[in-house]
Amino acid sequence: MTVNKSQRTANGDFKKGISGNPKGRPKGAKDKISRNIKESYEYIFEQRGGAKGFLEWVNKTARNTELFYQWYSKMLPTNVNADVSGSLNTNSNFESKLMELFEKHGEKKIDEIFKLLGN
Repeated sequence: MTVNKSQRTANGDFKKGISGNPKGRPKGAKDKISRNIKESYEYIFEQRGGAKGFLEWVNKTARNTELFYQWYSKMLPTNVNADVSGSLNTNSNFESKLMELFEKHGEKKIDEIFKLLGN
């Protein structure tokens, strides 16, 4: 494809709405750097014990647990389309147990609360 000068700005960039590749990158295609970084992370993940090693790391300190939940929350979808009917039970056993623990033990680190929930 030949690009004429009228498609470029004075500094050589494409003008808004014009591209040097009209078809663009295929949807879902990763660039080489992103692909290489992902492959490197997967390799390191497996070398460090895979899911079992990661779980051990997460449980090692409260900070690691906090980091895990920060990362996990960023991976969750932000928009979910669902057709839902019925009612939501807000009096779940988990919520009442959690409130009971907060009332009984006061402010605790999150990992201590989760240990108590396991009992």
